[in-house]
Amino acid sequence: MTLEKEQSNQWLIRVDGVHSLQEFTRLTQSLRAVPALDTIRLHSVVQASCYYYLDAVAPLQQIQALLELNESLELQPQAELVFLDNVGLSINEVDLHYVLRKR
Repeated sequence: MTLEKEQSNQWLIRVDGVHSLQEFTRLTQSLRAVPALDTIRLHSVVQASCYYYLDAVAPLQQIQALLELNESLELQPQAELVFLDNVGLSINEVDLHYVLRKR
């Protein structure tokens, strides 16, 4: 994570387990409900994984704490991330990794 990225409070998250349009809609609504997020922009969708850019008014640790309150998302360890050549992302670019929990 670069100093410039930290100062801008723009984060890239990955959410796995999105298998339908309904789940995608539920995920997007969950992210929009986080008050510290100004903008949520979809970067890409690869199979059952969605990548979002989050523009925040808070540092990454606060965003993670707020997302932990969301019962739809389960935080994953960074070690489980892989290089995704087809979307141009590497392990170092994804700030947070989640799995969408089933209802």
